[in-house]
Amino acid sequence: MVQYIMIFGVVGVFFAALYQGATDNVGDKIASYSDRLDLYKAQAAEHLRLIEITSTEPATADLINTGAKDSRIRHLYVDGVKDDAYEIRDRDGPVDELRVGSLVRITSALDGGTVSVVTESGRVFRLNQ
Repeated sequence: MVQYIMIFGVVGVFFAALYQGATDNVGDKIASYSDRLDLYKAQAAEHLRLIEITSTEPATADLINTGAKDSRIRHLYVDGVKDDAYEIRDRDGPVDELRVGSLVRITSALDGGTVSVVTESGRVFRLNQ
């Protein structure tokens, strides 16, 4: 009789651990899907419209943020080369973010014809002449 109780106890502990692991896994997947959905929403709200790009040294890109929210630039690439020394200016001077509806000029330290902008959410805008 005692051995049956021990067997049921061991089996019960096993199934309790199995159930706990399964519910944790489902909870993690739900959180992961929720985070991914939030990221997709953030990326969908971002839209940059190219006005003009010059390939002379230094390369410049004039663009307008026509999205639904202000955006920040994480990285800038010119012809596939990362530029860490770019500058963003609007008519009032240097800015840190691209405000909705504002015209900005991004001046690169590099010369080239294709400028790629990577926003904080990870969305990539490839701006060609």
